[in-house]
Amino acid sequence: MGNYEYIVNADVEISGKDSPAVLRHYACRIQYEKGDDTSGAADFENWSVEGVGGLTD
Repeated sequence: MGNYEYIVNADVEISGKDSPAVLRHYACRIQYEKGDDTSGAADFENWSVEGVGGLTD
């Protein structure tokens, strides 16, 4: 997306013990907080979750 923001997409198959499998699509927008200093990219504390889509109540 630019400005050190990324979108992570995933299709997840969810099934219960007595129910058929359902395929759900989820998306999460994340941002790296340290700009072009990638030395801390592996540290979770340097990332923020900007939004999550696909969740239901």
